[in-house]
Amino acid sequence: MGPSRNPRGKYNYSEEMLSTLHICRFCGKQFKVQGIKRHEISCKKQQELQKEQAERGKEFERERCKARKKAQLLDDRASISASVAPWQHLSQSDAGSSHAVCEHVDSDIYGDDGNGFDPLVDSNQLNHDDYSGNSNDPTTVDTSVESTSNISTELPSRSCPLSTASLQLPTEFKTEYHPRSRRPVLHQPYEEFGINNAASPTMVDSMPWKPFKTRGDYLFAEIALDAGLNKTQVNGLLELFLLVTKGMEQVTMKNDAELRKACDNAGAKLTPFTKHIISAPYKGKEMEFEVHTRPVGDWALDLLADPQLAPHFVWDAEWVYKHNGEEYECFYGEPWTCDHWWDIQSQLPADVENAVPFCFILYADKTRLSSHGTVKGYPVVVWCANLPVDIWNSESVGGGCVVGWLPIIPEDAAEEGKLGYTTLKRVVWHESAIKLFEAMVHFSATGFQHRCWDEIIWYLFPLFLILSADYEEQCMMSLIQGWNGKAPCPICLVPLELLHDISKTFALRNAGQGEEALYSDPHLALSFDRLHVLHLGLWGKHLFEDLKIILRYLGRDAEATVERLTKEFPCWWKLFCFTAILKVTFNDGNKFADLSIQVFYPTLSILMKAACPEGYLLLGLISSYLQLDSLIGLDIQTDRMLSAIETELLVFNKRLQLARSDVTFTFIGIQRARNELFHPRSQGRLGLSEGAPVETHGA
Repeated sequence: MGPSRNPRGKYNYSEEMLSTLHICRFCGKQFKVQGIKRHEISCKKQQELQKEQAERGKEFERERCKARKKAQLLDDRASISASVAPWQHLSQSDAGSSHAVCEHVDSDIYGDDGNGFDPLVDSNQLNHDDYSGNSNDPTTVDTSVESTSNISTELPSRSCPLSTASLQLPTEFKTEYHPRSRRPVLHQPYEEFGINNAASPTMVDSMPWKPFKTRGDYLFAEIALDAGLNKTQVNGLLELFLLVTKGMEQVTMKNDAELRKACDNAGAKLTPFTKHIISAPYKGKEMEFEVHTRPVGDWALDLLADPQLAPHFVWDAEWVYKHNGEEYECFYGEPWTCDHWWDIQSQLPADVENAVPFCFILYADKTRLSSHGTVKGYPVVVWCANLPVDIWNSESVGGGCVVGWLPIIPEDAAEEGKLGYTTLKRVVWHESAIKLFEAMVHFSATGFQHRCWDEIIWYLFPLFLILSADYEEQCMMSLIQGWNGKAPCPICLVPLELLHDISKTFALRNAGQGEEALYSDPHLALSFDRLHVLHLGLWGKHLFEDLKIILRYLGRDAEATVERLTKEFPCWWKLFCFTAILKVTFNDGNKFADLSIQVFYPTLSILMKAACPEGYLLLGLISSYLQLDSLIGLDIQTDRMLSAIETELLVFNKRLQLARSDVTFTFIGIQRARNELFHPRSQGRLGLSEGAPVETHGA
């Protein structure tokens, strides 16, 4: 019988926790139990702050009213003083009446200290000979003056009304204008300062979302820009809005909590991730690392149980031919059309009826998870090779799935390069990989039964048909020493001193017992990675860098000419158009592929043989590289096409030998060039096509 599915982990969030609401005792609003405590603390502080601000506002208003009252009383006193006759013509009764008014005003404003002291009058200016010392006596006036124009120089006492000028306090604000403005000095009290009476009332914009057509368009643009949505996401949301408006679709989720709950419920129906702790000794200490895995076996059972995918599974190996007018010629496309699938099925137990390989494609590579490159991850992605390429290399049902996140050993400058630290990295990698494949180890040797949709019972033997990775990960997977070993190639046993000569072939590596247990040799499963070997590697890190060095040596005019001609290069479908190439850094392998096509032709008129022999030699190597890339990139390969690739490899090898003196072609560059030698073998044995999985994740 087939393997049983591992029990699913229970959902952690209860319905009561998500739905129960509590009332805040400060504001009366309802909140969930997870956040009510933190909200009440914040709400209490907010109310105390508002209360304090209100008290300050009331105190400010009281002071303001008191100041206004004083100013009003001063104005009343000045007006009374202006309406009364000069001191010399006051009668005794008038003086008494005026004294009563002044006393009332003074007591209201300044209060009465019992001694009749008026703070508005400087004590040094008083005539003490005329001062009676009694606040109830009328003011003494010199009546000997004959003319009203000759006013007594004696200062009046507190009971006498003062002149308007002596009571007028200075204004709080004074504004002086430039002399050329011909505007007088402006004196203003606090209430009038800063107010422009001539200004028109503030205009209220009834449609502040202009130039957007509607307020809804503005709100959507604000949300999209704030979230950083890309073109595809924006188009998808707008299309959904249109369908909802027409009544063709319905969105029932109201907030983020409902969205998360729906995603968690959907995720619970699939194979969940499990956290494991990996221990490895280093310098006498046990170091621990976290690895998150989704068992490949359980994910494979999910695929087999999907009724939409069941009719598309292909189990038996096939050799497919096409008549070319003279004879039938074999061609390769899907993985089951390759020789390796045929060989594996031939090795399965002959006494088991309907024994077929259940093949997977594995991809692993460290990558940047953020746009700034500050967060890195080590995902492991798996595809099912028994499905057609347009299914397993898509983003829909049956496509690739992340089945694990391997730990990343911290970079330590003091330890990097040491044998013990390198060994630690490999031990952690393989211990983590065991957690991914431990269920497959057993069934790859024994197999298990599966009833297909057409009621045929197949005996499935799971195995890894293709390991897709760059050179560093290939060394990790195949357990070789890499560039530090005497035979650094992960596929063949070429000596280090002959690595540069790709015209020679050597014996292939063999995994021994691993091949017997899993029917898959990691050295034979290592595939040719067009994206990493050619676009990102041989072209992006070596040929293109050499080209930039030569153009920099030729001068600014040569660089400007290449930039201009590349910018004017004609565009067509799926070809990225560049506006600058020499001063820009690219990380996308697909852009490097387009760049290699466009930059070759503008340099033909600059890197002439007489003017720049090194550049001319490099152009010959780039020309052969482009020829190889175009042949390798074909969707379907035939025997004649593979022979053409091998012939072009010899041309590339000859030109590479002439370019070996270039310091840019280091060991890694030569190794990437040598990997091209194994493309015909990979195409014939593994059936790789244009839909190679690394091209989905190569950016």
